[in-house]
Amino acid sequence: MEVYAGNETVLTVDDEPMIRLLVTSTLEKLGYHLLEASNASGARQMAKEEEIQLLITDLNMPGENGLELASWFRKNHPAAKVMMASGDDRRMARKICQLERIKLLPKPFSPIELARAVRGILDGFPPAP
Repeated sequence: MEVYAGNETVLTVDDEPMIRLLVTSTLEKLGYHLLEASNASGARQMAKEEEIQLLITDLNMPGENGLELASWFRKNHPAAKVMMASGDDRRMARKICQLERIKLLPKPFSPIELARAVRGILDGFPPAP
């Protein structure tokens, strides 16, 4: 998986601890600097204090959802990329991500799928249709 290695800062936001653990452990092994939050409020605070190249957020979270967080993040970090993870209705998630031009990462995902998607978006590959 070295081909997917990087050194960028990634903020992962998910209310499920196991998903955050998967993302964090996978990407840290590849050299990325990881920040994690369990909700949008925590993510906003971290994003104010750190330079972040990629936000990976769950679509559906208690309180502010991932789409609202992504919108705020893009306004405040216009050069950064956004990836949305969702295990819910894939057609609806895909439609939302297409409208917002956000890369969709369907849940469940494997470490290799995660690594490939992260490297692809950071390298500027367009979001999959």
